[in-house]
Amino acid sequence: MSRLTKHHITSPLFSGTVTICFDDSGTICLIECTDEMTYPVRSFFFGWKPMNLEQLKMLIEHWNQKGKKLSMVTEEQDVTFLMMYEAYGVKKDKLRAEQKWIRLSKTDQIKAFMYVKKYDTSLKLNNRSKMELKTYLGAYLWND
Repeated sequence: MSRLTKHHITSPLFSGTVTICFDDSGTICLIECTDEMTYPVRSFFFGWKPMNLEQLKMLIEHWNQKGKKLSMVTEEQDVTFLMMYEAYGVKKDKLRAEQKWIRLSKTDQIKAFMYVKKYDTSLKLNNRSKMELKTYLGAYLWND
């Protein structure tokens, strides 16, 4: 089982939320926005990627000292094979898919889980069919 820690950041400076996710080892594995942001705000979050939680806290403290009023809510989530299997949706060859899952690093397990929505969107846009989970896990699409 892998643990995913999500930090949701909001501010009156922008609409929506910036979510920064870290894996078990404290390595950043995802930065995403829920709404459009101005270029300076977007470039700040995506240009200065906090590589660990301490850097993220320093970033928020720095911005708050400058009157930017950032707030952060932390959410922890375990990522299991069953969650991945249910989220993925293609219910074929569960045993082989689970074997592939077990061989992935905890970081790749989290990335694979987080990438499913983007993969589904890409398939719809390109009118392509979805590969089986065992193939998806072996293809490392989340690294492209």
